[in-house]
Amino acid sequence: MSNIEKGSPSPEIGIVFEVASIVGVRLFDYDERNTLKERITQLDEKLTLLPKSVRHSVEDIDDAF
Repeated sequence: MSNIEKGSPSPEIGIVFEVASIVGVRLFDYDERNTLKERITQLDEKLTLLPKSVRHSVEDIDDAF
């Protein structure tokens, strides 16, 4: 699992697909933009149910190189 998280080239592609399926990552959607928006909305709705002490703060990423 840690090799997949790190992006290591050693895990077999079937294992990576299986892990993606288990955690709910949809790999072969015909219209990714709409389903991504729906997924973000679902996750935001779930986050509103959590107390603020559990939520992680979102940090702005400085990607100006």
